[in-house]
Amino acid sequence: MKHYLYQIKNKTNGKAYIGVTKDPVNRWRQHTQKTITVPTPVHTAIQIEGKDNFEFEVLCVGEKAYLKDVEEAAILALGTLEPYGYNKAIGLKKTPACRSRSSQALKGKQGRKGWESPRKGVPLTHATVTCPHCQKSGGGNVMSRWHFDNCTQATE
Repeated sequence: MKHYLYQIKNKTNGKAYIGVTKDPVNRWRQHTQKTITVPTPVHTAIQIEGKDNFEFEVLCVGEKAYLKDVEEAAILALGTLEPYGYNKAIGLKKTPACRSRSSQALKGKQGRKGWESPRKGVPLTHATVTCPHCQKSGGGNVMSRWHFDNCTQATE
């Protein structure tokens, strides 16, 4: 299957981002959309400076495995790693700064060992669950994804 190595370049400061995708048009749309679950440095810059200040360019076309190697080489050759560019990692290899930020963000947070989903065994049809702490009822998805972690009456 054909994949594309692309570059997004900031016209005002010259910083760039290198990536690989199988659909360049859709990928550019994803980078420029207003809402995103986890904003990346390039997404944040596009939102602040406006997409007219950025240029999207396909650099080459090829097989995914080959382009992943080319991506790593291009990131290093073009100097697009943070803070000089918008790439947080070389391919899937995180930079020390990126690992440090991830580590700091997770410090003090406890894992969920021993926690069992209250929906275990419940079919995925619109199930209603009740919080064992405050007796509030609601849709299983919302309750298990948010309420059980944030219930004010839960004991730790």
